[in-house]
Amino acid sequence: MTTYRWITALVLLTLVSGLSTACVSRTPGEKLYRRHCAECHGIDGAGHTVQYMGHPEANLIDDEWVHGGSPTAIIGVLQGGSVGDHPDYSELSSAEMRQIVDHLRVLRGEAR
Repeated sequence: MTTYRWITALVLLTLVSGLSTACVSRTPGEKLYRRHCAECHGIDGAGHTVQYMGHPEANLIDDEWVHGGSPTAIIGVLQGGSVGDHPDYSELSSAEMRQIVDHLRVLRGEAR
């Protein structure tokens, strides 16, 4: 009987511990960032990805922005207004671009 209780307790503990990560809700901006930006800029925005390691323009959380860090400048880059091989995301709506900008502000510790 004691063994059964221990097994039951361990199973319940395992199930409950998985809930904390399963219940994490991502903002729309984070979802968009992960889908369109994280491959090159990293989940945390620091740019420490294999492809762009050492390229300062890949870091989105420092104070050195090649094309400016204002919301307008970031949206301009997303719309294809940057030089180089940055992808054009003009298929994103204005609201979606703003959500990405808001998420970048969160990554930089500037928002909410």
